[in-house]
Parts: sequence; C-alpha cells; structure tokens
Amino acid sequence: MISIIIPTLNEAKYLGLLLSQFSNDLIKKFNIEIIVSDGGSSDNTIEIAKRYTDRVLLHDPRKKQTIAEGRNRGAKESKGEILFFINADTFIENIERFFEIIVKELAKPDIVALTCKVQVFPDEEKLSDKIFHTFHN
Repeated sequence: MISIIIPTLNEAKYLGLLLSQFSNDLIKKFNIEIIVSDGGSSDNTIEIAKRYTDRVLLHDPRKKQTIAEGRNRGAKESKGEILFFINADTFIENIERFFEIIVKELAKPDIVALTCKVQVFPDEEKLSDKIFHTFHN
C-alpha cells in the first residue's frame, strides 16, 4: 500500500486540484490511501479533504502544528509500506507514470527513498518557489 500524506493549513484554494488527480482507478491500481493532516484550517480545507480522502486528521487547535508534525502524524496513522509526502499546492505531471516509477524503484532492495521534480500550480508559484525549485529539481 502507498500512503499519501498531505499536511494542510488553509489550503482550500488548491487542495481539490491536487486530490482530483487521484482517480478511483489510480487509487485501486496502486493500492493508495490518502491522508490529510490538518493543522487547524479556518477555510473549507477540511470539507474538501473529506470528499476525496480516506482520513482527515485534525490537530488540537490550541497549539500550532508545524508542517513536520503534520507529516509525522500522518505517517504514524498510515497503513502503507510506502509513504509519499506531498504539499497541497503540488501538481504531479503524468501521475500514473509517477506511481509506476515509485513502485518499480522502491521494489529494489537498495532503494529506501526517492525524490522527484517538484512543481506547484502555476497560479500559486511565487518567485521564491521558482528559485527554490530551480535548485531542488
């Protein structure tokens, strides 16, 4: 099983776009579970997440949740053998091919982690994203 873990905080603008990339056929083919770990959103992030995901984890609103805590909580609650962490504003180009590569590469005994080219939705991309992704990718 592949667990997709998405930490969120007021991500309603792009979360639906990200989650709509995961069709039912894709979820079945690659045995995917989707977990949103929300840090206390005040917009409709949680409602969007509930429409598309297996689980929505809600953080105690009395303390701010960091993105790392959101990822860690999602990992702790996941059932997958492969954990895939993604931000809500990320776009996956050719998503089926992406998961084919993950499954193929992580089946190799000497591979324990992978990274990939990261893109954000064009409307969301800032100059700082372009600079960071130029170096990261």
